[in-house]
Amino acid sequence: MLLPITYNASLKDLNTFGVPSEAWALVSVERWLQVAHAVALAEDANRPLLILGEGSNLLFRGDYPGLVLRIHNQGCQIVDERDGQVKIRVAAGERWHAVVMWAASEGLWGIENLALIPGMMGAAPMQNIGAYGAELAQVLTQLNCYDRAQKRWRTLTGEACRFGYRTSRFREADAERFVITECVLTLTRDGEPNLSYPGVQAELELLRQRAGTGADASVTPLEVARAVSSLRRKKLPSPEVVGNAGSFFKNPIVTEAHCESLKTDHPELPTYPAEPGHKKLSAAWMIEACGWRGKRRGDAGVSERHSLVLVNHGEATGQQIWHLAQEVARSVHDTFGVNLEPEPQLL
Repeated sequence: MLLPITYNASLKDLNTFGVPSEAWALVSVERWLQVAHAVALAEDANRPLLILGEGSNLLFRGDYPGLVLRIHNQGCQIVDERDGQVKIRVAAGERWHAVVMWAASEGLWGIENLALIPGMMGAAPMQNIGAYGAELAQVLTQLNCYDRAQKRWRTLTGEACRFGYRTSRFREADAERFVITECVLTLTRDGEPNLSYPGVQAELELLRQRAGTGADASVTPLEVARAVSSLRRKKLPSPEVVGNAGSFFKNPIVTEAHCESLKTDHPELPTYPAEPGHKKLSAAWMIEACGWRGKRRGDAGVSERHSLVLVNHGEATGQQIWHLAQEVARSVHDTFGVNLEPEPQLL
C-alpha cells in the first residue's frame, strides 16, 4: 500500500511549543489499514515510531530519529443508549475539545469539565487527561488499537488501560506498543454538574448572569463546558499566541504525613484529595512561591499568567525549555523537598 511519506520533515509547526525539530519521516493516514503499513515501514527501517496528534503534550529536545505517524480518521456518534447511559464512539483523529462540545450540546454529562484541553481523541488516553475535578478514566470504557507486539488489532477495556494520575499503560509498561484508532466513552443524560474545583462555580454563575439565565433553571453540560473553557482562557496562555504545552508539571502526590509537615511550614499551600493515605499538592503554588512566575531564560520562560506553564517566547529550542524546567524543579525540591515530574512527553 502506498503511503504519503515525507522524509526529513520539519516538526516545528506540528508541536504547540513551536520548537524546531526534524523527523526521519512523516506519514499521515486516514484509514486503519494504513496504520499497520506505517508501523511496518518504521520497523523495517529499524526506526522508532511516534504517534503525533496536535503535538500539544510533548517537548522535542532535538530531532526525532524515527517515523512520525499522524492519524486523521474522523467520526463521533452515539452507538448505544439504555437506562440513561449513552455510549459514543469517537475516532482517534477527532479534536478532543470538539468532542466535548458535541457531547455537551447533545445533553450528555461526563466530559464537560475537560473542555478546551488541546489534543486529539487518540492522545487523550495516553496521559489520562484530566482537569477541574474530572479525568478521562471515569468515562472511557474501551478503545480499539493496533498491537505492535502481536501485530494484530485489539479492543481494550478501560480497566485494561491501567489508568493512573496523568498516565496509563500507554506511557508506562507498554509505551510505544499500541496505536489507538478509536475510543468508546460512556456518558449519561442524568448527570449532575461537578463544580467542586475552585473557580468553576463562580465562572458558571458569571456566564449565566450575562446570558440572563434564571437562577432556578437547571445547569446544563454545555453551560459547564463553556464555563470551564472561559476559565481556562483566563488562566492559561493560548499556544496560538505563545508556544506552550499547557501544564508542564504534574501536581505531586505525597503521603499525608509529608503533607502535614509541609502545611506546618506553609499553611497556605493548597492540597487536594488523592488515593488513601496521600494528598495532592499544587505544583503551581510551589513554583510561584519560589519566584518563578514570569521569569525567563532567553526565550524560554515561565508564563506570567500561570506558573505551571512553560512557554516559548519566540526562538527557544526544546533543549533550552528543558533546561529551564530542570532549574524550576530543582528550586521546588530545594525549598519544599518535593519532586516535580514533567507532564508532557519528552523526546
